[in-house]
Amino acid sequence: MNTHGFNSLHQYAVLLSGDSLEANDELKQIAIDFSNTESFFFRDHGQMRLLRETILPELIIKTVTLKL
Repeated sequence: MNTHGFNSLHQYAVLLSGDSLEANDELKQIAIDFSNTESFFFRDHGQMRLLRETILPELIIKTVTLKL
């Protein structure tokens, strides 16, 4: 946002919602910045087991409990 010299989030949002080359380039850069090209997490059996056996079940229980 600051790279473009904007003083407010609204100005930045206007850029992103536009149909210009600059908006397209900025959206591509955001996608790159938020992408994770590291796949080690998904290949680590210990982390996946923790996710599958502990973290996800706890999140599911919390979600179901909140909906009741």
